[in-house]
Amino acid sequence: NRPATARASLPGACRKADGGVRHGLAQTPREVVEAMKRLATEMHNRDTPGRKYTNAPYITHPAKVVEMLESWGYSADEGSDAVILATAWGHDLLEDTKTTEEEIGNAGGIFGASLVNCIRALTFDPGEAGKEERVRLKSLYIQTIAKSSREIVVVKMADRLCNTLDFCASGDPWAVEYLKLGAPLFERIDECKGSDRIRATLEAVRRKVAELQDYCSPES
Repeated sequence: NRPATARASLPGACRKADGGVRHGLAQTPREVVEAMKRLATEMHNRDTPGRKYTNAPYITHPAKVVEMLESWGYSADEGSDAVILATAWGHDLLEDTKTTEEEIGNAGGIFGASLVNCIRALTFDPGEAGKEERVRLKSLYIQTIAKSSREIVVVKMADRLCNTLDFCASGDPWAVEYLKLGAPLFERIDECKGSDRIRATLEAVRRKVAELQDYCSPES
């Protein structure tokens, strides 16, 4: 059970007389996105170490994913888009923090159930798997995500591309294999809103990866 102080600070929520949290207070698409932004910021700041390589606050990663989705034309003022952007803010909550599905549902207001389902689908849990087994399980996870709804797929595309750019910026050659393993996701581009913009971003990231690969080549 969460301490009362943590529950009281849930975004888009307020305390009831019995100390619980009132449900569904986020009533518009934009309110839902803002509520999930606040929840993700609070929980990642509390539970998640800084980003690898830079040690920047972890919330900078979901923020980049949301920014990329917005650059593809997704808007917090449209219902289906708001679910995508809110999911992007919270996509690592179940995986990397102690946030519960109930807390996500509370913050999600009118879209609470949809957000819980999307974030649950995006959560990767390898258990106690070793490095090689983890890579195999991650590949299966990506293949499963690639068969999911367009809302889930487009969030994972943005997540994959943002992570790849971070690898490139740090000079980590894992970027090459990491992007390659995400290939099943990008087979769904034409089904997504903003497909031309998504494809342009993918090509730009591929160029970054190719530059890194050339730089890391023994012959360079």
